Amino acid sequence: MTPLFHIDPPSVADAGDELSIQVGIRKALKARAPTVAFVAVPNGAQRTAWASIKAKQEGLASGFPDAIVLWSGGYAFPEIKNRTGTLSEQQHVWLNYLTKGDHPCGVFRSVATCLRWLAGLGAPIDLEGLA
Repeated sequence: MTPLFHIDPPSVADAGDELSIQVGIRKALKARAPTVAFVAVPNGAQRTAWASIKAKQEGLASGFPDAIVLWSGGYAFPEIKNRTGTLSEQQHVWLNYLTKGDHPCGVFRSVATCLRWLAGLGAPIDLEGLA
């Protein structure tokens, strides 16, 4: 499936797993963009069979991006991957769907590339000194 959205190359990846990169993005936004909200989408959470059924009934959508980032007048849907992480077919479908609907989304392997992308969309982020 051909991606219609931005994907960071593995060469820019921060060290660590996807969780550590996602936590890094959340912490960087808290420090550099206090008016920007970062909300995790718990699609990858481990659940009991009962909890999984309940989550699907509530609207859990497999493959939806990892987070929603919100600021006054804007939003974005970043998907986080580590250096070796690959997208599932469901993730490709969701990210292409969002892109076709003019909803900003992309795949990020680095705190810096994600913050620069968000700032380019208009998020009020202080990029001074960002590596």
